[in-house]
Amino acid sequence: MFLKSPAFFLLVIFYIFVNVIDTIVKYQNKWIAVALSYCQDIDTAKDIVQEMYIKVLELNKEVNHSYISLIIRSIAIDSKRKDKLIFTDQMEKVALS
Repeated sequence: MFLKSPAFFLLVIFYIFVNVIDTIVKYQNKWIAVALSYCQDIDTAKDIVQEMYIKVLELNKEVNHSYISLIIRSIAIDSKRKDKLIFTDQMEKVALS
């Protein structure tokens, strides 16, 4: 009966959540170093790691170090792409003036 109760379900979800958070936070400096290898700016690297936390929590499943590194790489590439688009757009505005 206890296995079918909402309290048990919430307890399982909480356990998974705590394990995921514990694993991620334990390696935060490693994640920042990985992000720094892509962006060379500490503030941008911290932003990338924060976005990684959000993506991992949205996945709602356990992930390994390789998958987290892949998420960080993907976010860093997207960030560079956005910065390049913004820079190009600003240059076009200057050229048109």
